[in-house]
Amino acid sequence: MGAIPTPAESKPLMTRLLLLAWLFTAAWSIALHGQQGTDFSGNWVLDAAPSAADIPVRLTVKQLITTTNMLGAPMPPAYLTLTVSRHFANSVQETTYRIGTIGGTVGGLPGVPGVSTKTEHAVLWRGDALAIENWNWSGGVRRGRTEVWRLDEDGLIITVTLSELGTAKAQTFAYRREGN
Repeated sequence: MGAIPTPAESKPLMTRLLLLAWLFTAAWSIALHGQQGTDFSGNWVLDAAPSAADIPVRLTVKQLITTTNMLGAPMPPAYLTLTVSRHFANSVQETTYRIGTIGGTVGGLPGVPGVSTKTEHAVLWRGDALAIENWNWSGGVRRGRTEVWRLDEDGLIITVTLSELGTAKAQTFAYRREGN
């Protein structure tokens, strides 16, 4: 039977165990953050004529690789922002999304029914696709818009789903790189 280690002998053992636990945790978290995501950067042109005025005929997409966290410490490379310029027939709208975020707002007057509002948004990877979700509640009605972005061999595929009062309508749009 082995002898029970004295406190002086067990200190190096505890230090080694803590170090091993820390290394395992660090390796596991790096594996979780290992997915960089898909690079959608470029100029994209709608394959078909737009069926409505609210469908952009061209997209300019910028994604930068982030290699440091907010404190300046190194991190595995990842796409954390997506900036999209949507070119419509008579206007351009630019939006920047923070990938990996979930948020929202709550507003209204306390105790006054029907005046409150609520919004929620999320920009998350679902496998190799990027889902951009926006929801709002106003006057008891829930409305939502979800865009799912993915690349395939032909180009950029965006599926837009509009939801209201328990119904959903989805449309898929194909964009090809400008100049191809």
